Amino acid sequence: VSDTVKVEKKDDLETINKKLRKDPNNPDLYYERAQIELDKKLPEDALNDINRSLDLDSTKAEFLLFKSELAFRKGNGFEARELIQKSIDYNPAHVESFLKLAEIQMYTHQYEESIKNVNSALKVDVYNAKAYFIKGMNYKYAGDTSKAVSSFQTAVEQNTEYYEAYIKLGLLYATVSDQFAVSYFNNALKLK
Repeated sequence: VSDTVKVEKKDDLETINKKLRKDPNNPDLYYERAQIELDKKLPEDALNDINRSLDLDSTKAEFLLFKSELAFRKGNGFEARELIQKSIDYNPAHVESFLKLAEIQMYTHQYEESIKNVNSALKVDVYNAKAYFIKGMNYKYAGDTSKAVSSFQTAVEQNTEYYEAYIKLGLLYATVSDQFAVSYFNNALKLK
């Protein structure tokens, strides 16, 4: 479920470095460079650059989420969660922040809290397929198969190319030997 926060990376490190020499106080450029560095397996450089971004603009949701991802990768779930909560505090309409917190809560078996954060995201964007998928995963883990199926179905209604949701639907229907399982798996196969 986890998606690293990303922007479209059009530039390489050399190009970003040139832009930074011309505009050294641009937090977006440090953020973009941090993403490239993380892709190049340079997590310490990425952390330094995201910290520079946050020094220049400590309230931007994307910066806080990126740093939370770095903290999470280092095994510091508490810091990751604090950064996500800070992002929500500064940006109460940032859907991705609610969903990232919901994911962490889901993985720590806090299903009710996770669903509350998913619902907060859905108040901002009622058509967000990822929100319905996370909701479905919560219900699945909590043992409520019918609500899980309903949420996964809503996810594929919002995004007809949501591969993971088709797979989950196929698996859930296969457990009861339902003929719908095959059609959900076929939809997934058409996508990949």
